[in-house]
Amino acid sequence: MKSFFASKKRNRTYRTDYRYSSRITSKARKSGKHGHMCRLFHTRHHRRSRSSPCRRCAVHPSGNTRFCNRRTYFRFYRKRIQAQRRIGTPGKIYPGFFAMIGALVFLGCPWRAILRLAGGDLNAIVGIAGLTLGIYIGILFIKSGYNLGRSQKTYVSVGLIIPAIMIILFIVLLIKPELKTGALFLSVKGPGAMAAPVFISLAAGLIIGILAQKTRFCTMGSIRDVILVKDFHLLSGVIALFIGAIIVNIILKQFNPGFEGQPVAHTDHLWNFLGMVLSGLAFALAGGCPGRQLFMSGEGDSDAAVFVCGMVFGAAIAHNFTAASSPKGTGELGPLFVIIGLMTCLMIGFTMRKKL
Repeated sequence: MKSFFASKKRNRTYRTDYRYSSRITSKARKSGKHGHMCRLFHTRHHRRSRSSPCRRCAVHPSGNTRFCNRRTYFRFYRKRIQAQRRIGTPGKIYPGFFAMIGALVFLGCPWRAILRLAGGDLNAIVGIAGLTLGIYIGILFIKSGYNLGRSQKTYVSVGLIIPAIMIILFIVLLIKPELKTGALFLSVKGPGAMAAPVFISLAAGLIIGILAQKTRFCTMGSIRDVILVKDFHLLSGVIALFIGAIIVNIILKQFNPGFEGQPVAHTDHLWNFLGMVLSGLAFALAGGCPGRQLFMSGEGDSDAAVFVCGMVFGAAIAHNFTAASSPKGTGELGPLFVIIGLMTCLMIGFTMRKKL
């Protein structure tokens, strides 16, 4: 048995691209929660026989962590795109769809919730509380064995689908074709019409995308790591975003604390809370917030691309079927969609579980 675990084939050392990854797994081993972090980071590894450790992290199935390697292999590569998919990829379209429904009922994604709070909108506190509760429920599912299945390599062309779609949409934005059917149009008023010049937006997006990809910025992940392994690395980035936004709002004299009269916000606290509970749960089941899913789809992760497509579909349904909220209050069908979404995500969490 001793020679078996000492063999070079089993006790291989993998390259780690991010120090954050090593620190997370180190804390997880010390806290006895290594198995839960394996499900979060090493979704490829599966249950093996009692006599052999997991190849991905060398953790013995009995839970004895003395066989753990100090370095852990992750699916995040610094200089190349790796196209991949999971067995449970189709199931991510539902969390994507309902995550967008919940965000439109609240009128903001996690990033916008932080920016709203930085501008003095106290309604955002209710939304952030709901987001935290939703993520906590998702963590309970992860602890009980929730898993989307093994991650598998696939064709590079599959991983380039979302980047190709984004390039096509950018070209359409530049040429602005006019169709007699009116299928393509630009907003002329409201928040959708408020935008910086195209190339300034492009430059800002590229900078934010590079920084977010390198730092693995994720609002859902920051809350998950604090609850699960008491790690505040990702949360520090969220706090930095909040502080920076407050400073800018104060300088521009746009800081207006209160509940009433906030831009693109409503004061229906119940559905603000439940809408973000739905979004937080959907993010936890999918493994990342909308921003993180978008970055991962750019890395070639096809199941993140499915989540992004689910968000687009959810936005279309919400706006066309009066589910999206407005500053006047929740949409006519918004509460119904939130209840259906909570029931669907809970069903996914309970049914897509297995022991690893």
